[in-house]
Amino acid sequence: MRTIKVGQADDPPAAGQGNLNMLGKDRFMRHQELIARIEKEVRLLYRFAILAMGNQEAACGAVQESCAAVFHRLTGRETAERLQRLLLTELYCRSREAETAYQPEAVLAAFPAATAESRELIASLAGMERRYRATLALRFACGLTQEQALAIMGGGEQATGGLLSQALARLKEASISE
Repeated sequence: MRTIKVGQADDPPAAGQGNLNMLGKDRFMRHQELIARIEKEVRLLYRFAILAMGNQEAACGAVQESCAAVFHRLTGRETAERLQRLLLTELYCRSREAETAYQPEAVLAAFPAATAESRELIASLAGMERRYRATLALRFACGLTQEQALAIMGGGEQATGGLLSQALARLKEASISE
């Protein structure tokens, strides 16, 4: 008498089981690709977050939370530019809401090769409101054009353009007073 165990080679596959395995593998591979694409953006995200927030621990946490939040909304068909925009938008919102004390020493530690001009900029950021720091960090730390920064900031072009102009004016005032 022969016993047959469930799942043995003699058993025919359940209807569609082979397709499900393939779909699972495809989904897994797509997730792996998305994770790799997000990992490519982490350095840029951290650079932005530390400048905007001024606190290494808060910046790391915000980057991690932003990556996780965006990952769950991805379809896998996003372009590299769209992925970067989604990540920066999420992080921009988090950095504006974060209530952390700006620590210029921590920011400088994250940028050991900073030029004297960059060190002055970091010192100037310390005295600014969060929304201005986040706006300036988005514009300059990420190397975005004004139009790209405005798109990530959201809202009306006039309002976000005004915020960027105000932030630049505050930066200019801070650098003149030093």
